[in-house]
Amino acid sequence: MSVILVVASLVVGAVFGVWSTLAGWSLADAVNAKLPPDRQFGLLGWHAVKSRRLVVEYRRLYPDGILDRRRQGSMALHCLCF
Repeated sequence: MSVILVVASLVVGAVFGVWSTLAGWSLADAVNAKLPPDRQFGLLGWHAVKSRRLVVEYRRLYPDGILDRRRQGSMALHCLCF
């Protein structure tokens, strides 16, 4: 029984991880749509500083936006499952 719970947790955690990644890319697409080309975010090479800059820009451009909350929620569920 515990093996089934572990496997289910890993599968659900992986799904939330993919969902979190897709939400992050949607966040970058939304921000890039409003930024000039020289300040846009590339979709590769993510690290903590770049992620933080993206979130700051998103909150500045979309103060009532829900994409960041979706990304944070799916990331929290991903970590909880693992």
